[in-house]
Amino acid sequence: MAIANATVATEAVTKAQLDATAGDLIQHVTVDVEYNGGSGNIATVASGSRIVSVTVDVPTGWASADNTTSYIEVGDTNNGSRFIRSTDIDVTKSGQYHSQYQYEYTSQGTLSYDITTGSASAGNATISVVLVSDSVTVNDYGSINQAQNSNSDLGNISS
Repeated sequence: MAIANATVATEAVTKAQLDATAGDLIQHVTVDVEYNGGSGNIATVASGSRIVSVTVDVPTGWASADNTTSYIEVGDTNNGSRFIRSTDIDVTKSGQYHSQYQYEYTSQGTLSYDITTGSASAGNATISVVLVSDSVTVNDYGSINQAQNSNSDLGNISS
């Protein structure tokens, strides 16, 4: 028995037709960071990937920090603050800081973060990135512990 390529919606498709139908993948990449974590890579994104949103969750204000010398930036290798700039987050206050700036990569790129400690002596945050892509390579930073249960109110999201 053989199946020919489908030509109408009610016909079966061949494997070749199924493989040719490539839908975008929605990826959610999350990494925990510390107040003295320095710089690091979040993920490598393929050409054609689009960053949909970036969120930084600060569960509690950073100890001894001030909002001018203690900050987090999120961007990529070409622009270290493309999504979150130093002035976008107040690490002295708990909260979720969200950027909906969207950017589509025309070539492969590396998402990264940079933490400037300043006068902070303790604190952490969770960086979450939502992207649409055909493929993504994620660095394994281990389990996500700090913010996974820190905010019970995520708005009107229901299960």
